[in-house]
Amino acid sequence: MVYRRKNVDIVTTLLAQLDDGIETRLWALDEVDDRLEGRTMGSGPGARFSLINHLYNSKPVSDGAWVVVADDDVYFLNGDLRTMIQVMKQTGFAFAQPGQSTLGWWTDMFSVSRPFVLARDTNFVDQGPLFLADPDFFQLMFPLPESDDMGWGVEAE
Repeated sequence: MVYRRKNVDIVTTLLAQLDDGIETRLWALDEVDDRLEGRTMGSGPGARFSLINHLYNSKPVSDGAWVVVADDDVYFLNGDLRTMIQVMKQTGFAFAQPGQSTLGWWTDMFSVSRPFVLARDTNFVDQGPLFLADPDFFQLMFPLPESDDMGWGVEAE
């Protein structure tokens, strides 16, 4: 995750959903917050996908690890990261994102969650605000393309 200090409360809430011992790699765009100092690998400006690639390439990902890429202003209204991974395992999804709330910032209705639907199989996963990849699939994705600063349009690629 690439974060801004102003969103550190949201970031720490999301990270609290992870089990102890889970490796996290963070980059601070502005200044490193004391609460995230041990998890923040660097700081300074940069393009989102370039910084995520830097975090990814900083050391090998552990065998069997899942990769979660999240914006610094994302949170779950229902559920959490643990539940999302459980659902992905149960459904056999290798790559997924949670449905977005109509109350949030979404780009199209396709990405908005549906009432009474726990999971749905589609051919589209948006590059944000959060996506998860299983231990095999993330290797197909990385490094992320750096042709656009924010990664917009990468879904089409």
